[in-house]
Amino acid sequence: MTATVEGIFSTTMNDVYYQNINLKGLQDNAGVLSNRPALTPGGKLTGENREVWGRLDTNATRYTTQWVNTQFSPGVFLVRNTDLGSNANVTLQVQRNVPTGLNGTVGYTWGIAKDINSGNSTTASSGWRFNPTPGDPNNPQLTYSQWDRRHRLIAAVSYRQDWGDGFITDFGVFYAGMSGRPFSYMVSGDVNGDGRSDNDLSYIPRDANDILLTNSAGTVLPKTDQSYAQLMAFIDADPYLKDNKGRISERSGPREPWAHSVDLRISQDIPTFGTQRIQITLDVLNILNFFNSDWGWIRNTGTNQTVNLLTFKGLEKTVGADYGKPKYQWTGLKVTDGTADPFQPDNILSRWQMQLGIRYTF
Repeated sequence: MTATVEGIFSTTMNDVYYQNINLKGLQDNAGVLSNRPALTPGGKLTGENREVWGRLDTNATRYTTQWVNTQFSPGVFLVRNTDLGSNANVTLQVQRNVPTGLNGTVGYTWGIAKDINSGNSTTASSGWRFNPTPGDPNNPQLTYSQWDRRHRLIAAVSYRQDWGDGFITDFGVFYAGMSGRPFSYMVSGDVNGDGRSDNDLSYIPRDANDILLTNSAGTVLPKTDQSYAQLMAFIDADPYLKDNKGRISERSGPREPWAHSVDLRISQDIPTFGTQRIQITLDVLNILNFFNSDWGWIRNTGTNQTVNLLTFKGLEKTVGADYGKPKYQWTGLKVTDGTADPFQPDNILSRWQMQLGIRYTF
């Protein structure tokens, strides 16, 4: 038996992040509506306190982003360095490794990783654009990295039978379990007027009175409409959303479900001439799905690790208690067995796969 303990810690010295230095500045949207107060006083949204970078139209439904130089829209991107960020991992593992007979491995890894930009894009413009922000896209948050995997379990059991004369058979079963990836709850639409509709983190209302919901045409719904109850039911069914009511959600704050996979490997060595041999292998990945199509599913939020919670429909322009508040349409995410369920099965990882291999060694 062999037991090992390993630990790694690193801290950021010079990591990369991006700024769009062509954004002109915060916009209070005074004078957009005649004889009415500024729609975004101090350059921030009423209620959410989110920074606003665009000039609203007279219907208060969409922004025109204000640029330092309009010849260079949608941006002039500055690549900068940061010392914010760190990651750590600790691994515990026990192994039994013998020439023939029963072998096994059990291991556990705990990890944590934080950054201000997870480096999920290939250019400066997309690196800035696809970095979720609570308001100021040029001042990204230090939060959990998209690559943060908090827990990982592995286990393997194999058996080797030596039949003599070079005939050797190996059977192996491998298990891997990982806590879900972090993801971000987003708004579909340009809430902050920075010229992009895919980088705004969602506000989490305290209750139905803390948000304005609309139909698809943008008409505000009465508080008795079922959309309010459905939204709050979804929020209460998600531990992260429930604990962060009244705030703009964090980048990579909530997490996807745990993922589990079991694989099988069988190999047979056949001697040929001298020390030469043929090895035939059979690998079955996600063997649970092979036995039952309802087993072995890996459910996640897709490649971008984002979920649209709300759709932006403009600001309320009727003078009153809700004047200047953003209006949203509820996207209708579902709750399954009392748990928020914005996840979909991964089309590849959720399927069983089989591979037959032949290798000749000489």
